Amino acid sequence: MGLTTYFVNSLMITVSAVILVVFVASLASYPLSRMRFKLNRPLFLLFVAGMMLPIHATLIPIFVLTQNMGLYDTLFALLGPYIAFSLPISIFILTQFMQEIPKELEEAAQMDGANHWSLFWKIMFPNLAPAIATIVIYNFVFLWTEFIFALILISSPGNMTLPLGLQNFYGEFSVNVPGLMAALTLASIPVIVVFLLAQEKVVKGLTGGAVKG
Repeated sequence: MGLTTYFVNSLMITVSAVILVVFVASLASYPLSRMRFKLNRPLFLLFVAGMMLPIHATLIPIFVLTQNMGLYDTLFALLGPYIAFSLPISIFILTQFMQEIPKELEEAAQMDGANHWSLFWKIMFPNLAPAIATIVIYNFVFLWTEFIFALILISSPGNMTLPLGLQNFYGEFSVNVPGLMAALTLASIPVIVVFLLAQEKVVKGLTGGAVKG
């Protein structure tokens, strides 16, 4: 298996995970930021606590669960952990940003008969572009370079992601330096492209919710 296979595997799993993270995190952030119910604050703090959970503490349970589900040594084995560990920071950013969206927009839509589903897709989601750009870049870089879960859950060369496949450039007594440099250059291209496409909205997304005025 060559570098192209590793590149395609990484691209497929990373893009899929990022899309699902954006969808799930935005849906979770809407009630946490715009609705008031008894478990609102505890749920938000629970998601925030997920950012403090060390990845290495979950490796054995995730490995056992993946084997029991019959997903070991497949790209689907990576999808669950990738989404789970990307959601806490994504929900935190989106919730804080969504709280800054003027409530007048929501009230005007409600007067026109919009329900919560319409409010989310037609009012909230379009205004989340800066925050979404932020979490897309953050999660894409994190997942594109992720190594430990791929090492634990993938064994076949045909299912390896790019960071895992780069090990093949290391021999027992030598390193294929030209090949490794070429592979690292290729691996950096998607990250650079994603950043260039969304860089204008990153700062606004990161500072959303930081200033109350």
